[in-house]
Amino acid sequence: MSNIDENSTIKVLIYSEFLSDKPDEGIAKTAYNIYKAFKNLGIKTLAVCREGGGNDIVVIPSNRLLLSYKLRNIIKGFKPTILLYIPKPGATFYSFLRSKLLKLYDRKCKVVFFPLQHRVLSRFHKLLIKLFAKPDYVISTSRYVVGLAKSLGLSTSQICLGVDLNKFKPISYEQKIRLRNRHGFSEKDYIVLHVGHLSKHRNLEVMAKLAKRGAKSIIIASSSSHKDLELKEYLLKSGVMVFDHFIERIEEFYQLADCYVFPVQPGSESGISIPLSILEAMACNLKIVSTPFKDLPLFFKEEMGFFYANPEHLVDKVLEVKDYRHVDTRRLIEKLRWETVCEQILKIVL
Repeated sequence: MSNIDENSTIKVLIYSEFLSDKPDEGIAKTAYNIYKAFKNLGIKTLAVCREGGGNDIVVIPSNRLLLSYKLRNIIKGFKPTILLYIPKPGATFYSFLRSKLLKLYDRKCKVVFFPLQHRVLSRFHKLLIKLFAKPDYVISTSRYVVGLAKSLGLSTSQICLGVDLNKFKPISYEQKIRLRNRHGFSEKDYIVLHVGHLSKHRNLEVMAKLAKRGAKSIIIASSSSHKDLELKEYLLKSGVMVFDHFIERIEEFYQLADCYVFPVQPGSESGISIPLSILEAMACNLKIVSTPFKDLPLFFKEEMGFFYANPEHLVDKVLEVKDYRHVDTRRLIEKLRWETVCEQILKIVL
């Protein structure tokens, strides 16, 4: 799949603090999938990180400000047309500063700052960014980040993330039953799923309440991020199944589930503004019950099996839609391939 001329001289360097060829967390997944998608488009692409590695990813240890002769030499030697910086900490002051320092390593490239989480900045930090730390472009899934960029006089665009529609896809009813049997579930179980960090900030008590009311409640937690062990113990005692190790075929858990639950409080700083796990669940054509989290309502309406509920009504809503059958959530994201995201980035920047 490629809309890019094979002889194109475009080069893209992707930098993120953590990159892995086995990501199980939203920002790392985004960075790695964008890396793969640019390569699929026939563009010469290099992935560089401070931690992680695998599958041709270049790991260069550096300090907090990315001051490193080796990193400088890699960037200058590669001569990227676009340097896409996807910061793990989100749109912090220091992330803006790092984007400017990356620009100093090759002034000819266009530095695209692509934070997935907004952060509250002080007036002083905003002034410093405006004076000294402006990237060439700011692209984000967050309207708050885009609004901040506009207020600082930066070129900016809001885009949605993508999803691997070949990996995350619906299966037949017969395949679903076989998959459930293989993982120890029955045909009649009402299986509700959440994928994300094992953190007290994610309102995961909802999954415990669902388990107590008869649902088979599953949480797939990131293996590469901090785990709240006290929360894990509470969830297990409440009857929730918690998997906190890397799962190679995570799509199978989406495929065997009935409903995907996203319980994070709408105003929380936890989670990226368009949660990648929701897109993966939609690609598998699951019912979605979510809080009106951040930018989700801007991109997705209540339709085709996608439901919103305020946190206090989430449990009741999940149980209310148990027998809802007119689900077609995959149709809502069928154009959101990672390659499409990369083409959008090229169109915005070049």
